[in-house]
Amino acid sequence: MPLTRSHRLPAAALALVTVLGSTACTAPTGPPPSPPQTATQAEVQGPPLAPARVKLRDGRVLTCPSGSEPTVYVQEATFAPLLTQGTQMEKRTYTIALSGRVVNETDAAVAVRGLRFTVANKPWTPHVALPALLAAGDAAPFQARATFRSSRRQSVRVGAHFNWAWEDQGLRPCGHKGLIEDD
Repeated sequence: MPLTRSHRLPAAALALVTVLGSTACTAPTGPPPSPPQTATQAEVQGPPLAPARVKLRDGRVLTCPSGSEPTVYVQEATFAPLLTQGTQMEKRTYTIALSGRVVNETDAAVAVRGLRFTVANKPWTPHVALPALLAAGDAAPFQARATFRSSRRQSVRVGAHFNWAWEDQGLRPCGHKGLIEDD
């Protein structure tokens, strides 16, 4: 197999590769499940959440932005040379290319500080070009590429973390308060 070939993993396969070895299978017990029931959109969404508020040192109360916590989605991963059985790295050097999006689903702009990656639970530092700012409700694509030296045969595990801060420095005391953490 030539070393110039690469293996592309779609997002669904990447998710599978990332959690490989941590899943368990159980047989259902008890009576069969009830048939599904339909719910209205209002029942599914639930009541609106009250905005988070932070009391400042001077006694003023700051209303914090709301929405889902800004995050990164890895949508595609390419490994060269090919992975063994599509999920295993051998003891060798790989060229890894990732692409995806950084997403800001809040109602305030965020300053983009960078992306931090791990491969096999070790820091991986590719060059990544990102915008300095993501407006409220905005997203931007990213591409990351670098080599990684696998010291042994192991399952592929890729982690990504979006480092951000509120663009409006007056919102910095809010931190992550009031934001919904997506899984």
